Amino acid sequence: DRSKNETMALVPLFKDETRITVAQTCPPKVVFTGRSNDPGLRTSVKSIEPTASYDNIWQNINGLLRDKTIIEPIKECVIFSDLMHVPDSSFSSGIGNLDDWKFYFIQPGPVYDNLAVKDVSSINRIKTLNQLVKLDTRIQNAGTLQKPNVPLELLFNNQRVGQVVSEFDPGKEKGFLFQAYPAEVGIVEGRIILPKDDYELDNSWYVSMPIMDQIRCGIIGATAEDITILEMILRAIDP
Repeated sequence: DRSKNETMALVPLFKDETRITVAQTCPPKVVFTGRSNDPGLRTSVKSIEPTASYDNIWQNINGLLRDKTIIEPIKECVIFSDLMHVPDSSFSSGIGNLDDWKFYFIQPGPVYDNLAVKDVSSINRIKTLNQLVKLDTRIQNAGTLQKPNVPLELLFNNQRVGQVVSEFDPGKEKGFLFQAYPAEVGIVEGRIILPKDDYELDNSWYVSMPIMDQIRCGIIGATAEDITILEMILRAIDP
């Protein structure tokens, strides 16, 4: 929303006859092409929805700059992005008039209220019905607001099976170990969720886990002593 508002704040700086193209890069889509005084410009900008998929920003911008219909003598490209990675050497590929363009990069300021699920990984290599599933979870306070008494929940198939309440300092990370028994055999859909804040796309993390009823092993040995030793080894393995 902040980028949308900043975009509309720039529009009055252009003359009415200025041709403007507004595009999103994730997913790639041109949402508006027309004059700066077109009333449809504001509606088009407001219609852009946030997404959480991979943003191939530089390749998509490359395609926009190679548009042969852009013939105006003054060419300016304004980019609103957190710019998580710089362009590589392929960015200028196929753009014959790159020197004709002026680029302006506008990064969003820090988000005031934003907790993020940074990573969730399973400690168990094999998961069975009668065994605790252990999920190592990393949470970051990516905002500037102190966050006391925040509930962090674990769901299996949309049923809450675990919760922890903690405090998060701005700019800091915390780790948690969730442990819960799966409710059924098969594919269990796990989800770690945080309460709503200013940026909701990083408030949850999904993980799918195959759950077996039990593990069956057949032991073959030359003697009863060999079988006993092998059985002890198998029982000692942490799945």
